[in-house]
Amino acid sequence: LQYRLPITMKLIALLSLALAACAVADWTIVDNNYETIAMSLSFQGPTSGWVGGGSASLQPLLLYTTNGGVNFTNHELNGASSGAFLSIDVTKDGKTGVAGGFGFFGLPCGAYMTDGNTWTKANEGRDIVCALQDSDAIDGSSLISTGVWAELTDFQGDGLQVSTDGGKKWSSRNWNQGTSARYSSFIDINTGFVTGGMWPEDSAKEGKARLALPYSVSRHVVIDTNGPRMRRAHERTAATDGYVGIIAMATSEGKNFKTMVNLTNAGLYFNEISCVDAQNCWAAAEGTDKSTMQPAAWIYHTADGWSSYDVQATVPSGSIIALSMLNSTFGWAGGGILPSSAAVSPLSNVVQAEPDAQVEGTFWRTTDGKTWSQDSTQLRNFYVSDISVVDGDNAYAAGLTSIGLSSFARYQS
Repeated sequence: LQYRLPITMKLIALLSLALAACAVADWTIVDNNYETIAMSLSFQGPTSGWVGGGSASLQPLLLYTTNGGVNFTNHELNGASSGAFLSIDVTKDGKTGVAGGFGFFGLPCGAYMTDGNTWTKANEGRDIVCALQDSDAIDGSSLISTGVWAELTDFQGDGLQVSTDGGKKWSSRNWNQGTSARYSSFIDINTGFVTGGMWPEDSAKEGKARLALPYSVSRHVVIDTNGPRMRRAHERTAATDGYVGIIAMATSEGKNFKTMVNLTNAGLYFNEISCVDAQNCWAAAEGTDKSTMQPAAWIYHTADGWSSYDVQATVPSGSIIALSMLNSTFGWAGGGILPSSAAVSPLSNVVQAEPDAQVEGTFWRTTDGKTWSQDSTQLRNFYVSDISVVDGDNAYAAGLTSIGLSSFARYQS
C-alpha cells in the first residue's frame, strides 16, 4: 500500500494535466442586464475595463469593472442625469477616455475623462443632435469621436470631432466623402483612417434626415424611441446598387482627408477598422453578395496604408461590425450569422425571413494576421456590436439581442 498512494497521485496529476490540455477556450455570456443598453466597451487589463451605454430610463452608463464584468460600478456623467453612449475608448493606463454620444432630445453628444474616474460632458452647448459611433483615446491629450452631428454652425456635420487638450475644447472636422463617417483608427493625432458608407435602405435618407429616428447604426441595427434593435429581414432589400464603401486617410489633426478606397455599388459598406501602424490595417465590411444576392461579410486588409488591399475573409450569410487587432498577427472580429431562413422573394426583391428568427453571435480570429477562422462558439441571440482585445488569452464583447436588450461576453483561455 505504501507504493499505491504515490502511484495513484501520479495518475491523478497526469489525468488533470491531460484534461487541462484538452480544455477548450470559449466565449461565454457573463452578464445579461436587460435594464441596460450597452453597445461598446474598452478594456485595459484581463479583468478591468469600461462599458458605455444608457439605461432604459436614459440614465448615462459609464460602467467600470475590476472582475471581468461580474460586477459593474456606474461612474455616471458629471453634470448630466440623462444620456446614452454608442462608443467608448480608454487609454491603456486607464486615465484618459472618450465616449461618443447618441444625442437626441437634449442628450449629451459625448464625454471625456482625464483622471481615470470622472466623466464630463464633451462639446457642451454646441451639438443639437449627434450619433458618434466610434471613439479614439489616442493619448492623454488627443481624443477623437467619429460619426454625424448637427450643430448651430453646421447642420450637416459628418466626420470627426477632435480635441487636442484632453477634452476641454473640441473642433468639428467634416470629411466630405459624400457618405456618413462610421469608424476610425488613429496611430497618432496626425495619422489615422476613417471608414464610412451607406446601404440601399438608407441611400435616400443620406443628406436629408440622417439623424432622424429610427437611426440606422448599420444595415442590421436601428435605434428608435425604444432603443436599439435588430432590423428584421423583411426590412432589408437584396439590391446591390446604393451601397457605398469608403476608407479615407486623415492627417493634420483630422483637418485633411484623402480617399484611399471608394467602392460604389459594389454591394458593401465598411464598419470597424483597426490599424496597428500607418501601414497595416484591417477593416470589417458587410452587405450583399452580388453572386448570390444574399447577405455577406468580409474582412479587408492593407499592408501599405490602403494604397492597395486584399480580402482575407468572406462570410456568406454573415454580418461583421466589430474588429480589434492586438498586433500585426493577432485579432478578433465579431458579428453574427444571420437567420438561415432568409430567402429572396422574386416578386418583391426583398429578403424574407421568419419574423422572430434569432441571430447567431459569431466570432472570427486570426493568429497570423493573414487568415481568419470562425470560432467554434456561437452565442444564441447575441449580435456582437463591439470587441476589446486585451491579450492573446482575454477579450470582451458587447452585444444585443434581436429586440435590443443588452448582453456582455468574455473570452478566456
